[in-house]
Amino acid sequence: MKEPLSVPVGKKLGAYEIVEHLGSGGMGAVYRARDPKFRRDVAIKVLPADFAKDPDRLQRFEQEAQAIGILNHPNILSVYDTGMADGSPYLVSEYVEGETLREKLASGALTQRKAVDYALQLARGLSAAHDKGIVHRDLKPENLMITKDGRLKILDFGLAKLIQNDASIGPLTQLPTSPGTQPGLVLGTVGYMSPEQVRGKIADHRSDIFAFGSILYEMLTGVRAFRGETPADTLSAILQKDPSDISDTNRNISPVLSRIVNHCLEKDPEQRFHSAADIAFHLESLSGASEQTAVAAIPAPRPKLPVQIWKILAVAAMAVLIVVAFLYYQTSTQPQSMLQLSIDLPAGNNFGTTEQGGELSISPDGKYVAFCALNSTDRKWHLWIRPMDVSSPQMIPGTEKALAPFWSPDSQYVAFFADKKLKKIKRGGGPAQTICDAPDGRGGSWNQDGTIIFAPQPYGPLYKVSATGGTPTPLTKVQNEQSSHRWPFFLPDGKHFLFASQFPNGIYVASLEDPQPKQINSEASNAMFGKPDTLLFVRDGNLVAQPFDAKKLTIEGEAVPILDQRINHDVNRFYGFFSVSQGNSLVYRPLTLTITQPTLFDRAGKKIGAVSQTASYQFGGIFSPDGTQISFNRIDPESGQTDVWRYEFAGDRLSRLTVQADPNGPAIWTPDQSHIIFGKGTKLYRKQVSAATSEEVLFESSQYVGPSSCSNDGKFLLMMLQSPRGDWDIWVLPLSGERKPLKLIETPSADFLPIFSPDGKWVSFQSDASGQVQVYVTPFPDANRQLQISTEGGTFARWRMDGKELIYVNREKVMSVEVLDGSRFGHPKLLFERPQESLIHPVGIAPDGQRFLLFIPTADQNLENIRFISNWTQLLRK
Repeated sequence: MKEPLSVPVGKKLGAYEIVEHLGSGGMGAVYRARDPKFRRDVAIKVLPADFAKDPDRLQRFEQEAQAIGILNHPNILSVYDTGMADGSPYLVSEYVEGETLREKLASGALTQRKAVDYALQLARGLSAAHDKGIVHRDLKPENLMITKDGRLKILDFGLAKLIQNDASIGPLTQLPTSPGTQPGLVLGTVGYMSPEQVRGKIADHRSDIFAFGSILYEMLTGVRAFRGETPADTLSAILQKDPSDISDTNRNISPVLSRIVNHCLEKDPEQRFHSAADIAFHLESLSGASEQTAVAAIPAPRPKLPVQIWKILAVAAMAVLIVVAFLYYQTSTQPQSMLQLSIDLPAGNNFGTTEQGGELSISPDGKYVAFCALNSTDRKWHLWIRPMDVSSPQMIPGTEKALAPFWSPDSQYVAFFADKKLKKIKRGGGPAQTICDAPDGRGGSWNQDGTIIFAPQPYGPLYKVSATGGTPTPLTKVQNEQSSHRWPFFLPDGKHFLFASQFPNGIYVASLEDPQPKQINSEASNAMFGKPDTLLFVRDGNLVAQPFDAKKLTIEGEAVPILDQRINHDVNRFYGFFSVSQGNSLVYRPLTLTITQPTLFDRAGKKIGAVSQTASYQFGGIFSPDGTQISFNRIDPESGQTDVWRYEFAGDRLSRLTVQADPNGPAIWTPDQSHIIFGKGTKLYRKQVSAATSEEVLFESSQYVGPSSCSNDGKFLLMMLQSPRGDWDIWVLPLSGERKPLKLIETPSADFLPIFSPDGKWVSFQSDASGQVQVYVTPFPDANRQLQISTEGGTFARWRMDGKELIYVNREKVMSVEVLDGSRFGHPKLLFERPQESLIHPVGIAPDGQRFLLFIPTADQNLENIRFISNWTQLLRK
């Protein structure tokens, strides 16, 4: 793509006289000009001349510009005119003086009042555009201007669509070379892309809503919602992770506002707000209604459906043995030893995410386990009960949408939250009975006198209500509007109770007669009381037990872990997935990692082999230069630490190369295969492969850094260095001499995963400059031009060892581009489509281009189960 037209000051574009050059980038040059007809200043964006070469495209450009021109809203930059100058099309818009939101955020988070003000203006502008069928597609702080009188203006609305390159292949695309906060630059940014954009799907108004949530999160916290240590981490986080709770960064933020942000950032577009108008309504409610009313109005996010691998149900003979063992435990008069069982979920059900659901509760008599599971068919939560003297759980009809169950003291009823109500149902089934209203419950407890204490919503005090029904009354008092009391648990006297508190954080105890709380500790966990006189809670992912005097309400000793594995713990909700009975029975959900089988496929997508050992692999599949070895990052299930491992095809050997390294991303090989290089934080390390030696520091920076590729002559290392803006730039590190790094590609976009061509004359890399992550190549060492290789998105590009092919991944597709004469590139061609279950991991590409390493989750792992332990206090004797 050619450079945009350079226009000198004083020259006219049509009727407009150029006054000042404001900025330039790969997507256009921006000028301030004078409109003589209306005697006003305007902004003119001049686009590259390539847009005029295709008549159909030019016609579409004019039609789209006319569509944007009909937008007349105070929060949208108005488009006045279009034209053509020396073969380059241009757009004329209003000229706005002020600063971008990015510039405002340079000094940190905004006040809640100011953030809500800007967010409300942004939502109103989005709503007006979406009503006209116009989507921004590249919303980010750089594209939001704050005028001197405090008005927010959305820049470049719809321009991402106007200038997207839908040609088949081949145009030279010059990426922007200067930081772009000037009005008018359209530059996609990884951290604000929606999951569907990362996957290369078409972006609609719901993608703008996701970006809106990311921007509001950053305004409130001062940090980006999705900001990994490497660009690959950021992309992975957008697809699989959720940002830290806003309250972790700013405790003064209203829970209502936090929930609005979370609802915008749902991974599934269907689960987000349905429109920007809905967002505006809820933002207005912050000042025009009570927070409780506002929370009740915000639709609860529908549960997510992560890909799960179901374990085959136990054979009938094993079930019989389990039942016999349990009955023996119940009836034996001999000193009881521990009995441990695994309760598997029925096929087609899962625990969803820890954001909502998956809670469990054991009955006081220890004979039943109640839990909520998400059905993959109807996408609803259901209440299940597993009697411990039968082999499988039973779904209780009439409990759709059930969450957070807890038992009556006689083990005859189960209470739960559903349809914004607190309900109860008989253990054996029957009609569910409504007890009272509860918009979004956070746990409850039921005493012998028929009193229930519960948290009706994510913030505020605990309430009490009769188990027969009625109007609940507040029980505890919170310190401020952001405080939350939740997950209550009655102590044996039926009067005192434990509960978790957020803001201030910790485990507290209070009573029905004196609800003034007393702090026990500062753990972010629910707590339960077990015999003999033991407090159980979660610390650092471990279920711990601590001596506790239930009469004095004091801790009497040290907390010690009681299990040899971590349990699931949702820190954001202060909920550990465990429960104890009045006796000695304990249930919990163990923390599990995805176990995969590294599997080799050929160019036709046919399976040709596998690495012998399965494990929880991460950032894996980097082939050595000769293709005989592979480096993996592998997570230890016990410690949770990540290390670099090596697999050798000769001998089918897997060995660990580092100890407690916890690298930022994948480890790469040196050309002679004698060393690996990996990043950790702000340092690059080099580690010898064949000897038990310590790694040496190769490079240290003030920003996060990660290695990507060594040149075949061993002279240079390509690395990714995080910029002060939070994006990623590409640098070259000489591996000899002073090792002074040099910039190769520095743009306002995220540029990452650079790879040397075999002859060292080209570098492939990925960039989101177009609003979608694409594969580019640039000459080395000049990097004076960039050629876009992929057409529909691409990443994880690798060169074939003979330099005649470039292979990359486009979502589920593995693509190939022929390299002609070492400098010309052909059209992308499909090699094969990879299995859906492999999409959670990148693809490893062998140097010869004939083998591809995919990570297939194993079919026999038990990711969804509950562990039952009888007489658990025996664990304290270890």
